[in-house]
Amino acid sequence: MDGFDEIRNFLNVIVHTADYEAEKKSINELNDDFLRIIFSFLGSETLQSRNIQLVCKRWYILSNRILYCRPKLSLFCGDMKESEDSCAVPIRRNIFNLAQALYFSDGVVKDLVLSATHDSRYPFSESLFEVITKLCPNLVDLTLNRFVDQLKVEPEDLSFSFPKNLLELSITSIWFKDHFLDYILKQNRKNLQKLILTRSALMKGCSIINNLADCQLKVVDLAFCCRIHPTVIPFIFENYHESLEELKIVSSHMKQSISPGLVMKKLRSVTLYEIYQHGCVIPTHDDDVMWAYFRAMENVEELSILTFNSPFVGNIVTSKFFDYLSKIRTLKKLKELTLPVEPMRHGMFGDSLILKELRLAGVKIKINTL
Repeated sequence: MDGFDEIRNFLNVIVHTADYEAEKKSINELNDDFLRIIFSFLGSETLQSRNIQLVCKRWYILSNRILYCRPKLSLFCGDMKESEDSCAVPIRRNIFNLAQALYFSDGVVKDLVLSATHDSRYPFSESLFEVITKLCPNLVDLTLNRFVDQLKVEPEDLSFSFPKNLLELSITSIWFKDHFLDYILKQNRKNLQKLILTRSALMKGCSIINNLADCQLKVVDLAFCCRIHPTVIPFIFENYHESLEELKIVSSHMKQSISPGLVMKKLRSVTLYEIYQHGCVIPTHDDDVMWAYFRAMENVEELSILTFNSPFVGNIVTSKFFDYLSKIRTLKKLKELTLPVEPMRHGMFGDSLILKELRLAGVKIKINTL
């Protein structure tokens, strides 16, 4: 029997079963599989409504399993109009609702995304992470996007459960200090491949050096992290030069030099953020050090140079935008370059002939207007 015969037989069984089920007079006489198919056409708000949840125990269980029993589960707390994920399921700001959702996932969740609006964030509690750890035993990817209020936990209180052996960890737009990051990285120091800590303003990042020397990170995102210790970026370049594929950092942290001749073998995408306020840029680079970093990035195919405003910067010194273009044209494999609009308007990138040279070399140049 070839593959087509197997498919034909399978479809015949489905059609025969459908004909048999169609003869039944009440929806409650349908088996669970067909009821599940009917429920799958309903939206998450309908499945969570009383019209479904309170009909009977069977409908309650089936509707919740359709909502939450999936390998990638995205939960959102707040106004769903503000959610960036169209597949997100709304939950209320209550630890019981989170536990209920994860209970009906039946332990199949491998990728968990927890997001919230600014006004709907969960208060930090040990039970929050204990629920995630116990009810998601197979979790490998965890994303916390504004989901928790400031992680105000003291070093002596670090005894709560946290998912272990993660491959990807993303904590964005949540303020926490280094002792919290050190605690969770200790439990994921072997297998971690992707680390995203965007907008973690209070964190210096030394725990990355202390805990992740033995793993092979592929993605590191420290965008908008203004207080990174100067030793962190050189560590990332030196320690992950054979594995790193994507990097996002604030360029002012590239202060300490790296080994001469160092080449990032797999690094293909780099985003450098410049602290930019009141029409000026903070001069923090040593030109020789920057040349060493650009030589190490010789295999980069996508480079973005973006600006952002930092509330954590003291005295602003007026300066021209750093002479990036002379360094950029040494990236022979570059295919796409994104530049910020404001410095372009003020002529801080210098001679536009270099931009023309890049275009002639086949580099696609974009202007970021955000």
